[in-house]
Amino acid sequence: MVPQVNPVIAPPESDTAEVPEPRLCDVVVLPYLSATQSGIAQIAFNFDRPVIATAVGGLGEVVKQGETGLVVPPGDPAALADAIRKFYGRNLGEPLSEGVRKAKQAYGWQHMTDAIEVLAAS
Repeated sequence: MVPQVNPVIAPPESDTAEVPEPRLCDVVVLPYLSATQSGIAQIAFNFDRPVIATAVGGLGEVVKQGETGLVVPPGDPAALADAIRKFYGRNLGEPLSEGVRKAKQAYGWQHMTDAIEVLAAS
């Protein structure tokens, strides 16, 4: 049985809209129909939150299936709903959050400065 959840839904963009902090949610859902890239996934990762995203633009490269989140085809509401049910039904929050904590190290400043030092030394 899937537990009862209270989703946090961001309001439409406006000058007065307040977007909830990612710490207040279990997972960030990005149901894009098209995109080139979204910084929202990295923001979610900053708060150790996994992402359920559609496979558009670079999202499939950032969100690793089964590691940092779940990826579904764009324009498929049934697949999106199944992924959300899977997330809660299989209690994937903590395992995916752990994957996010490991994966986000590749986006951190230490990784960047290490790469620059290696480049400078060559």
